[in-house]
This record gives sequence, C-alpha cells and structure tokens, in this order.
Amino acid sequence: MIRPTYLSFSSGLISLAGEILWMRLFGFVNYSTPKAVGFVLFAYLLGIAMGAALGKRYCSRLRDDELLQRSGYCLTLSGLAWVLLPWLFVLLPHGITQLIGGALIMIFSAAVLAVIFPIAHHLGVRGEVRMGKGFSSVYAANVMGATLGPILIGWVGLQWFTLQQCFILLALAAFALAARFLHHLKPRLSMLCIAFSIPIAVICLPLEPHALIDLGSKQVIETRQGIIAVVEGGQEGDFVYGGNVYDGRTNLDGDINSNGIHRILITNVLKPRPQRVLVVGMSIGTWLTLATAFEGVEHIDVIEINPGYKQAALAYPPQKHAMQDKRVNLVFDDARRWLRLHPEAKYDLILMNTTWHWRAYSTLLLSQDFFRLVHQHLKPEGLVALNTTGSMDVAQTASQVFPYIYKLNNFIYGSESDLQPRLHQADAEMRLASIKVQGKDVFKPGSEMPREILQMPFLRIDPVAGALAGHEIITDDNMLVEFRRGLSLLQ
Repeated sequence: MIRPTYLSFSSGLISLAGEILWMRLFGFVNYSTPKAVGFVLFAYLLGIAMGAALGKRYCSRLRDDELLQRSGYCLTLSGLAWVLLPWLFVLLPHGITQLIGGALIMIFSAAVLAVIFPIAHHLGVRGEVRMGKGFSSVYAANVMGATLGPILIGWVGLQWFTLQQCFILLALAAFALAARFLHHLKPRLSMLCIAFSIPIAVICLPLEPHALIDLGSKQVIETRQGIIAVVEGGQEGDFVYGGNVYDGRTNLDGDINSNGIHRILITNVLKPRPQRVLVVGMSIGTWLTLATAFEGVEHIDVIEINPGYKQAALAYPPQKHAMQDKRVNLVFDDARRWLRLHPEAKYDLILMNTTWHWRAYSTLLLSQDFFRLVHQHLKPEGLVALNTTGSMDVAQTASQVFPYIYKLNNFIYGSESDLQPRLHQADAEMRLASIKVQGKDVFKPGSEMPREILQMPFLRIDPVAGALAGHEIITDDNMLVEFRRGLSLLQ
C-alpha cells in the first residue's frame, strides 16, 4: 500500500518544480517583466484550487484503491503535460492568444497534480486513531516536497540542464511515480507508464537542448541565473539577448557605433586617466573592453550576476583578451551584496550599462537606495555613467544623490563637480581620437566622429528648474519602473 505521505510529498515536489519551469518559460517569452511572475502565480494558484476541488469530489465517491488509481492517472497526465504543453505554449502567437492559452495550460498543469493532495489527505486521516497526527504528516510531507522541488529544479536542474531538458526530466519523474503507484493496482497500466517514458527519453533528450527557446541564435547559454542568446549581426556586431531582451552588441568600431559606444568613450574626456574603474553588468564584454583601453587605468572590478556571459564573450577575441587582462577582476555576484561587503572600494569611474528599466529586479540597480550605495564608492572627483534606457524617473532619482547630472542620449552622468567644461578643452577631441583597443584604433584615421560626439547635446539636468517635472523617485519600496512604469503582458 502506498503511504499517503509519499503521495503528498511527490505531488508537491513535481508541482512546485513545474511552477519554477513555467516561471522561466513564461517570463522568457514575455521579456522578463515582473508581471509575468504574478501572472504565472495567479494561473498556478487557480489551477491548484480547481484540482483540489476535483480531488475532494473523488474522495466522497471512490474507494481507497480507486483513489490511488486516480492519483496514478493524474501523474501520467502530468508526465504527458510536461512533454507537450511547453511546445504548445511557444507555438501560440504572441499576444492575447498566448496569454489566454498560457493561462489555460498552466492551470491544467497545476490542477492535474493538485487533485492528488485531497486524496493523500483523505487516505492519511482515514482509520487513524489520532487524526491530528495523520493530518499533520500529510501536510508536512507536502510542504517538504513543495520546498525541495524548487530547490532541486531551480538551483541544480537549471544549472546543469536546459529548460527543455528539465521539462523532460520532470515528465520522466512523473511517469516513474505513476508506474510506482499503479504497480500494485493495475500492473498493465504501470507498464503503460513505462512505455510512455522510454520513447520520450530516447527521442526527446538527445534533441537540440535549446530548441524550446532558440530563435535562430548562433549561440545559446542557459544557467540558473537566466538565458543568454547571441544572434548574428554582421559587420555591425552580433546582438546579445538576456532573458529574450536586447542586452548589447559586440561592435568596437567607433565609426560604426551601432551600439552607442560613444556614451562610454566620452567618459574618457569627462574623467581623464581613471585609475580605478567599476563596471556593473558585463553582458558581452564590449564596455569592459573599451574601459581597458582608457589611459591610466590600473584596476577594473567587473560585477556580473550571470556567469553565462563570460562563456558568450569568450567567443570574441577582443572581449576574451579584456577579461584575461591582469588589471581586470571579474566577479560573479549580486552588485549590491558585493559593494556592501567591500566598503573600502573606491572608484574614479563607475559604468552601469545595465538592462531595461521595466525588467524584473531592475529596481535593485535603479533605486535611490542603490545610487546612494554607489555614491559611497565614488571618489570625490569621480564619475558615474549609467543607462536610463529612456526612463526619466531614473534621472530624477539620480539627481537626488549626485549634485551634477548631465544627459547624453539615454545616458546620464553624475558627479560631485561640474565636469562639462572638460568637453571644450583643447585636447578633448584628441583624447577621443587616440583611443586604441589592443593596438587597434577605435576611430579610423581622420574620422569626424570624435568631433561629432563632442558636439552632441550634453545637457545639464536641474530638478529645481522643472526639467524633471512629473517624474518620480524610484525606491526599493515603490518599485516604480517595474510596475507603474513597466510593460504590460500584451506589449
């Protein structure tokens, strides 16, 4: 006889492990917006409620052996769902169809396993002299499974396997448990579960491991921190996407300037000869490569949360050379945690070419709280350059921390003193034109680009003058850019 606690533990483990996978897939398809997380949670909880209601009805109508048989059926359906439904979801056209279809798919995924918990509870307390003991044992087992599932799949599974492979492994686990539960009741059905799992293992596991999320990329890297895709970009440099969102290009040619590298090159004029540099967010390594070319640089700390970017950057010789530079200290960590653990680190130049302001967790890099932490690590004459990605709320927030704020395109530059006059110094154009990356000129000889960069509007942002009227301060508490200013799921 199958122990109810075992049934409860197994259903909790597979269900919550599956939720983590749906979080990853649904979030990827919807550009890593925070609302995607809430939507998956809504669909999953609704599915759990519906499945539990159906399980309760079974408990009032069926015998114990029939209840165990239904549990086996549910696990078998769950196994089929983990194989087929992710593919059905990604094939749906993006928009309202995919949103509604995704909700129905996730509701089914959760409901088919949620049927099992009322059955486990019913069997666990039936015949018990001490009903409280049976009740608590079933609940404890379910909580343990629901806790262990996300840890196993999120911390271990997604680190060593791709998202597609994790769905397959979850399906195989569901089939194996179904076979175990049905073995004593319906041996033929048990063999049927095994028959399902063998061709799935043989056919699906050897498939292209990134096929589920690959959009014609030349390189795809999956880690537990996220999904990175590199797409062919021709002479203007390859594209890199993090979480299905544009995250930079490999171009290092100042005349092509397809990735707006003038926004970092100008810092070589605003802050000449920076000795210590901090780069928050490496991505494909283009900005790090340019920073190593600045005259006077002695040390560069690079903080990147996803180690997969290192693997992606190694495919490009200039970026690989920059990462191997003896002056570069590459750290894979959360920027906040690292800065708090290193209060003594002070920098002349801090570069933050971070991701879009509307993405999940962007508040951690764009809030007033983080800017204050960055300010503590900036030397008195230091400069911080950061990407607003078009959000003037970011500029408003930075203006509350740095006395001088300037804007160039979608970048802002903050400091304790007025650095703008340096753009008009006699050697400013020469400083730009003379930048070399590993011996190669960033600008072609005689190029007009250095002069054009210096003539671009470099505007002082004065919050007192009303330039930021209508824009608000981002804090850790209001998460303004992620929710009130964030993208909807239909964009």
